[in-house]
Amino acid sequence: MTEPKANLLIHPKNLPGPKGFGFLRYVPGLFRKPLETLTKISIRFGKMIPFIFANEELYFINDPGLIQHILKTNYINYQRRNTLLDILPLLGNGIFASNHEYWVGQRKILNTAFHSKMMENYVPEVHKQVNDLIISWEKQSYSGSPVDIQYEMKILLFSILIKSMFSENVKYNAKSIINSLDIILQHASIKNHTIKIIRKHLFKSIGLPKQNDEKFLNEIRKLDEFVYQMIEEGIKGKISICGVLGTLIEEFKGGRTDKIKIRDEIMTFLFAGFDTVAETLTWAFYSIAENPDVGEKLVSELKDTLNGDKPDFTNVNSLTYTKKILDETLRLYPAAWAIFRITTEDDEYEDLKIPARSYLMISPYTQHRKSAVWDEPELFNPDRFDGIKISDLPMMGYIPFGDGPHVCIGKKLAVLQAQIIIGMLAQKFKFHLVTKKKPEIVPGIIIKAKNNILLRLGII
Repeated sequence: MTEPKANLLIHPKNLPGPKGFGFLRYVPGLFRKPLETLTKISIRFGKMIPFIFANEELYFINDPGLIQHILKTNYINYQRRNTLLDILPLLGNGIFASNHEYWVGQRKILNTAFHSKMMENYVPEVHKQVNDLIISWEKQSYSGSPVDIQYEMKILLFSILIKSMFSENVKYNAKSIINSLDIILQHASIKNHTIKIIRKHLFKSIGLPKQNDEKFLNEIRKLDEFVYQMIEEGIKGKISICGVLGTLIEEFKGGRTDKIKIRDEIMTFLFAGFDTVAETLTWAFYSIAENPDVGEKLVSELKDTLNGDKPDFTNVNSLTYTKKILDETLRLYPAAWAIFRITTEDDEYEDLKIPARSYLMISPYTQHRKSAVWDEPELFNPDRFDGIKISDLPMMGYIPFGDGPHVCIGKKLAVLQAQIIIGMLAQKFKFHLVTKKKPEIVPGIIIKAKNNILLRLGII
């Protein structure tokens, strides 16, 4: 008599991986060099890797077919919201944190702000903000002092977000808002979440104090004050409105949404609408400085193709080498280095049983370093994208924006902005490393450099 298939399936808890005291052996590496340690784990173990400590379980998905199953084939069964509990006070029920049913309606509304015609309208603001930065950098280059590229890109992309997606004339304090967001994201980082899990289980035995969330909540209150004031002023016509805020206020005036829902979407874009592009550009300019031959090819393309003009919506697609630099940056340094899901109902994949409420992690960072997909995966080499369509790459071998229906809504705009910014700045400046020491990557909610990345500028 044939045994029922369900009895032959393997529970992921029984697969090889860091479990119990075995997990504790990996803790120092996961704290000191988390991405390197995770990459080594992905090489050592199989397609679904259990991380188990006490009664806490996380399954690291390490197989392209299973990743496709989770993100595309059966995505309805793999929800994101409950993986974001640490940061839900910020995101509320916005498009990034909502379950699929609500997401469908919000995505349809917000797609209006990301139509190709709307994206073309956003380009002049990118030009204006980059021109202002060029003026500032020219003065700084004459003094010989280097720029902190990570900080500069955050301020630049934040200003572009505010003025193209919310309002051209709203008053804001970029440094204060970015500082609040940094504190919030640090609180909700995977490292901090791991610390909270360990503290929770050690609390009973050795009396560790519980983590104080007051600072985190205070920063959210500061952001709420800014966002609700902007919404009120936008509704009353006291400020101009555009992009996402303009779309949402139109919905509000038509009685189809409310201020809380607008607040949640604005918070979502503050959370995910500038920092990811800023970090991508940080690592792009760092990589250009680290690889002078790449910088020379880039300047040559910009000179031959643009002849001193600004890259814009109509000519940016002709900047093929610029795009390769961006693609390679997104491969080596995907801002969204990890994607989390929780299983809604029991599922099966090949010989595996995936129980309901399983907590799953997919890592674009480790997927992008698979030697089966990429030759010399640790090397920054834009030419590897020569003659290659992203869609033709091996399954799930390149997923910097995720994949499936819930792929990042701002993907095309992010690529457009990044290409324009690289094209404008690289026409004006050469970038040189201040130190050859490799920056340390910190994987919070997104990847960042642990310390400032200083680049010296030379005027072209």
